[in-house]
Amino acid sequence: MDLWRHNITWKVIKDNYVPDNLVVKTPVRQVGDVVIDEIEQLNFNRRKTLDKLFYEKKVKSQKLIDLKLEQAVLEDRLKYAFLGQIKEEKEAQIITGKVQDAILRKEAAWSIQRIYTEIRDIMKKDALYFDAILATVTNDGYHQSKCFLGATKLGQLATEYLDDRRQEYDTLEKIILKDMGSRKTDIKVLHEQVNSTSDSIKLLLRKDSDINTCAINIAESQSVHELNKDIGEVEKTLKFLKNTTLVNSYSAIYPCLDEQFKQHRRLKHLAEKFERDRDTLLNKTNHAELMNNVLKNTANDYIAEYLYKKQEYKNSIIQIREENENCAKLLRKKHEVAAQIRIALRQLLQLSYNLKPPETMKKKSSSSTPHPFNIAQEKEKKMEIPDEDEIDGRKLISIINKKFSVLMATYFALPEKTAPDEAYESFEQMMQARTIFFSKVETALSESSLLQGLYTEATTQLTREDIKKQSKELVGANTRNEDMVPVFIVPTKSRLLIAMKKSKSKKL
Repeated sequence: MDLWRHNITWKVIKDNYVPDNLVVKTPVRQVGDVVIDEIEQLNFNRRKTLDKLFYEKKVKSQKLIDLKLEQAVLEDRLKYAFLGQIKEEKEAQIITGKVQDAILRKEAAWSIQRIYTEIRDIMKKDALYFDAILATVTNDGYHQSKCFLGATKLGQLATEYLDDRRQEYDTLEKIILKDMGSRKTDIKVLHEQVNSTSDSIKLLLRKDSDINTCAINIAESQSVHELNKDIGEVEKTLKFLKNTTLVNSYSAIYPCLDEQFKQHRRLKHLAEKFERDRDTLLNKTNHAELMNNVLKNTANDYIAEYLYKKQEYKNSIIQIREENENCAKLLRKKHEVAAQIRIALRQLLQLSYNLKPPETMKKKSSSSTPHPFNIAQEKEKKMEIPDEDEIDGRKLISIINKKFSVLMATYFALPEKTAPDEAYESFEQMMQARTIFFSKVETALSESSLLQGLYTEATTQLTREDIKKQSKELVGANTRNEDMVPVFIVPTKSRLLIAMKKSKSKKL
């Protein structure tokens, strides 16, 4: 009985600790989740209370049975006090004792089985929990070790870089100090030479005029030799400084020295900055080690779930980016197709500008033959305000439709020529194109000449008009705007005639 009471009490106390553990471990959630948890906890407590009442009822019923048995025994003793205990009663007592022992053993076995089942379930839950903790700790250790290794590599690289810069700085400092010492010595010598020159310059001034000493050769004095010597030393010093500083002129020596002083100060500040960066990296490394130790000693139940969701979000982000790239490619292709369509429409519109309106066709003389491609004459050479380019494709299509509808109506209204007339005209034009007439020669031809009054036919030699025409076509082809020129070639009247001749010659 005490064992049962202990088990039930321990179970109830353990279940009461569950809400506290949930409050401690779980993060703050929404109000609906909290209400559902409270309802579940209240239901759980009511069921435990019901189990406790059933258990108390069972205990009291067992106690009542024991009391009834004891009452029966006492009544038997009072009733059969004069008789001794009979044999069957003894056997019944023995059997009852054995039955009671069997019942107790059975109940003990059931309780032990139930306890071990609960222990097994708890151990399964603990195994899942500790497996999750172990996986989380392993992943955290891997990532933190990777981070620490990267920080260590960066620190090592920064240290090596700082050491290299220090060596370079020391080398440059030695070279600069040596150079500055030599320059200081040279400048000191130069000052001395300048001072000596300024002292001796007054001795070199001419006191006599050219009128008195025009024919007198004065020997050079010692001061002149010293001046020449000083000038040579000054030139030598300046040349040395010029070669040392690698400049093109003497006037650039001082700016070069000033620039070297500035570079010295800049390198010094740069070295100090690298030292500060090194200290910052060391502090960050120490902080990373501290955080690594803290994360090793602490664990969170939701790290594995967080990493899983993070990987899912990354995959979804990658998928969305791929979809965006595909949409962007499709949009670019659509823009390219639209641009090509717009260019083609602009070409057709530019082609339609050369077509004459119907009013100009009516003003022509009756002798002129209408043509489907009424090419406008050359425009007058004057400054005109250019029209703005139309961008809307629908307007372009409407304008082109109007232009070419008039053109097609004019084309179908032309009278048809008979085949013999067309053949005769084509043959005549072909012969005229291939014939070259000679100009009159100033010198009279001889009587024996048989070529007088005749003309020759040259199929390969070009006339002056043909050469001008070809040069004009070449100039027009090289000066045209490719964005506004139509892809196809507009058939002019001569080209149409040539095409008709070729087709008829093939038929013949």
